[in-house]
Amino acid sequence: MATTTLTVSENNDNGRFFRNLVSIGSDPASCPGSFNGITQNYTNLIGANYDDEEIAHNWAAVYFRFQSVAIDQGTTISSAFLKSHITYLTGTGDFLIAAIDTDDAPQPTAAFQGNKTSYTTAQVTYSSIAVAAPHTSPDIKTVIQEIVDRAGWSSGNDITIVVYVNSVGASSSRLANFGRLADSKAAQLEIETPGGGSTRKQSLTMTDPSMGVQGLGNNFTLE
Repeated sequence: MATTTLTVSENNDNGRFFRNLVSIGSDPASCPGSFNGITQNYTNLIGANYDDEEIAHNWAAVYFRFQSVAIDQGTTISSAFLKSHITYLTGTGDFLIAAIDTDDAPQPTAAFQGNKTSYTTAQVTYSSIAVAAPHTSPDIKTVIQEIVDRAGWSSGNDITIVVYVNSVGASSSRLANFGRLADSKAAQLEIETPGGGSTRKQSLTMTDPSMGVQGLGNNFTLE
């Protein structure tokens, strides 16, 4: 196996997307599909914060952008883990981990880039979240696989990971504080792939018997 370890390397490669004062229409309340604000280089609470005066939630999703991911298009992802510093946690409910579903993720500068419609179909429930420095997420290989399987993915492209709360009780909060590079608490993404690259196989049939490989005959498989 080969392990690729990536670290957030620019302050503005971590931050949050947010939407405040979202009225509660049901129990549980659901994360809005779109955000209308972004704060780069942000270290504070993300999730769903209940405002009992406004009877509304303030929602936020944290993002981490990892640059120069040296994994070829279509490579099998054996495992992948987000390792982030979590300094505060309150409330109950699962977080979800996704990625921005694009070939080469730019540094986020606008709220719409964090809209849920831009997330990977593959998402992993982060039920084991805990205060730790750093804390290792569940395996998110399905999320990373969806990105590197994109037709436009190339080795050296960038990936943005997003963590958010999908739902919370109507009058409840679910919050976490993720560290940032500026505070020497940069997040990491650890990806493991099979050694020697992808495990694709190619079949080869020889049409001219004179071209056969001694001992293999005319039909064999190259790995």
